[in-house]
Amino acid sequence: MEFGKVLSLGREKLPMLQPELLEDAENGLPHLLRTLIHRQYRRLCVLDSEIAQYEHDITMQVQQDEDAKRLMAIEGVGPLTASGFFS
Repeated sequence: MEFGKVLSLGREKLPMLQPELLEDAENGLPHLLRTLIHRQYRRLCVLDSEIAQYEHDITMQVQQDEDAKRLMAIEGVGPLTASGFFS
């Protein structure tokens, strides 16, 4: 807000806002702040990738467990919940 920009809450919106924040030379953001935003965005991308890999690993693990597969047959129970019961 200090620089006249208000970002919506939620990390889902950052990929759409990043080009506007970093590429618009006329928006008044200092170079240091642009660098910080870019670094934090890259860090967020790495974390998203790691989380996706963990979710994939958990899904693969519970698909090999008959009890977990039966539990996932219940509406609203997915791999993460099932893995919590049988890990």
